[in-house]
Amino acid sequence: MKQYMPMLMIRTASSHAAIELNGSIIGEAAEEAHLALPLSESGEYYIGIYPLEDDERRYYPVVRKLSFSKGALLAIKSDDVEAYEWPGGVYETIFSPGVFRQREEPVFPFVLDQLVLAGGRIATLYYEDGLKLAIEEGSKVRFGTFLSQHKDGRLLLKPNGVLFAFYGLPELPGGMVPEGYAKGVLVLNNKYDELMRIEGEAVGLLEDGIVRFTRLDTLLEHERREVFYIKEDEVEAKPPLIGFYTHTPKKPEQSGEMIRAFCDAVRYELWDEAFSYLTKSLAEGLTSAEIISCLGEFSGCRAPLSRSESAMGLVYPAQNGISKVRVFTFSFLGGLIDNLAED
Repeated sequence: MKQYMPMLMIRTASSHAAIELNGSIIGEAAEEAHLALPLSESGEYYIGIYPLEDDERRYYPVVRKLSFSKGALLAIKSDDVEAYEWPGGVYETIFSPGVFRQREEPVFPFVLDQLVLAGGRIATLYYEDGLKLAIEEGSKVRFGTFLSQHKDGRLLLKPNGVLFAFYGLPELPGGMVPEGYAKGVLVLNNKYDELMRIEGEAVGLLEDGIVRFTRLDTLLEHERREVFYIKEDEVEAKPPLIGFYTHTPKKPEQSGEMIRAFCDAVRYELWDEAFSYLTKSLAEGLTSAEIISCLGEFSGCRAPLSRSESAMGLVYPAQNGISKVRVFTFSFLGGLIDNLAED
């Protein structure tokens, strides 16, 4: 097996930062600007991340240790370090600085919504160091729970006694959802048993259930649509669907965009979309099983560090905190993908 001198590529998440190696400042890095370091085959390296600027948050430095043995990066145990193993002994790492917890101004308790339930009981949705729901009968509390840190919410009571507590505002950038959608919902039956509690980018009410939209990490921003039907004291979850429900995607135009869109479609098994990016001759000669066999079960995509737009790095599930990357090169004919092969 060919041995490589390991190369460490350092990026930082969120903040532009000075980089320290074993106690000495050696340069700067950011999300879009990496610092490259040739390393010994074996050894331990203490990497310090010193933020040089703040945005709406305030950052503080962190120091993490990376260990190499025989040219390989050993297990990473810190959640604030991402690591990708590229071909040729190149390790790309992304360090996240610490974030100071912001001190919020004290908020005087207030009531958002209130409903009268069966038997004269009162359901109150209120904010007091967080959003909470209480169901009271006279001076007795029959039910109480913490919902979230949001300051928005509403209650809804169905004729069968099922109570819905919606909280938060939907978070779908560029998406259009009907009025009344929220960040999450708690559902109680008429005995105040919790039937379900879910959150998503947008959660809304159907005639006899709940729908949730979740934006996926694809180039075209696909969405997962999940429907939960509530029948008496049971919740029936329908198989999720993936598509475009709150926005219209922009068609990929450049070769790099089409490669990414094709890989995203394969990852989520959207085969009609995936084959639409291929030339007719390639599509007729391939099956979905052959594509999966070629590309494997990857978990994401990353643009190669120093390659043309015709290449894409496929990321596979992390082992010991390190994700292996395989690089594939694509060729085009008439604006569509005509061939692909692993480098």
